Amino acid sequence: MTDQPEQPQFPQQDPQPAQGILAEDRTVAILAHLSAIIAAVVSAGWLSILGPLVVWFVYKDKSLFVRQAAAGAFNFNLTIWVAVVAGW
Repeated sequence: MTDQPEQPQFPQQDPQPAQGILAEDRTVAILAHLSAIIAAVVSAGWLSILGPLVVWFVYKDKSLFVRQAAAGAFNFNLTIWVAVVAGW
């Protein structure tokens, strides 16, 4: 007999997303972040808070994940917007 250490057994990857987050919810959460960038480019930065705000308003009662992602994108862009205005 050899005294080899036992190899660790890793659990199989679960094909379902963690905590029941749907692929559609992930896509909309990404769009909440990207909408700020697109709006900032189109409007020279002044409407970057509008995209995440619209996504939050539409999905606030449908998905907690999307609501949190859109709120985070909105808060980040609002902070940057206020910093730019104060610096200007």
